[in-house]
Amino acid sequence: MSRFYEPYPASIIRFLKRICASEGIFADQKVLQNIADRCKGDIRSAVNDLQSISLDKKQVDTTALSALGYRDREKDIFAVLREIFKTSNIQSIRESASRLDLEPGLLLLWIAENLPREYLDLEDMYKAYEYVSKADVFLGRTYRRQHFGLWAYACDYMNGGVAVAKTHSYPNDSYSFPTWLRERKMDRTGENVKESLFSKISKITHSSNKKTKEMIYPFFKNMFSNNTPFAIEMKNKLNLSESEIKYLLGKNHSYKLKEILLSPSELEEVKKIEPEEKTVEENEKEEEIQQQSLFDF
Repeated sequence: MSRFYEPYPASIIRFLKRICASEGIFADQKVLQNIADRCKGDIRSAVNDLQSISLDKKQVDTTALSALGYRDREKDIFAVLREIFKTSNIQSIRESASRLDLEPGLLLLWIAENLPREYLDLEDMYKAYEYVSKADVFLGRTYRRQHFGLWAYACDYMNGGVAVAKTHSYPNDSYSFPTWLRERKMDRTGENVKESLFSKISKITHSSNKKTKEMIYPFFKNMFSNNTPFAIEMKNKLNLSESEIKYLLGKNHSYKLKEILLSPSELEEVKKIEPEEKTVEENEKEEEIQQQSLFDF
């Protein structure tokens, strides 16, 4: 049996490598191996995994695999949400939620975010939000008093209460990540990147983080985004990550990312695959020709 199975992950890896080559992505061999192992022979799943961790990236290392682990947990969250929104079996819902590796406060955010998408009947929504509100009250008391025995009451309100509040069945089967968590995560990520940059620049300039933040960083950022040779030198000297480089470049200079991120040989390989970008003059000339052709009968 293993004689027929062993080559299969290898063929998936080769297929993923071809995708990476066509998209100009340089992925660590361990990343491709992990994707091939976890997809269990489902090549569509492997392609989805590769796409999810290489979005807006040209280099993918093993640190990106943590996103796949979180996606697995999201599947468990969606399963619990479906059970809450689609059934009224309180015991089953309670057991499913207890197996979910997620704090009640976070699950409450998921429920509150998706509730208006699911319960289209205003009366159902009103009753469900009453239970959400009561759950929030018990969670607040839990954290203030450090009496975690109150968690059970909060969970029963947010899970069973929301489940029995509905009087209709609804067709929705698509759930969204909580907006508040997403915004908070983005803010935290941006702050972490900025603090990391301050620390690296401070070390090389022998300055305090405060002095770097107030005096050095603005000039460094300006030079980095406008002087590509300087950016490449600093990328290597400070061992800058892709997220740090993106932060320094900003949206207006994001087109320089590949040039800074990739080595000259890697950049040449990408240029062979990608069509050469036209200059502004070439685009204007092409547009002029197209406009003239409108009057050719």
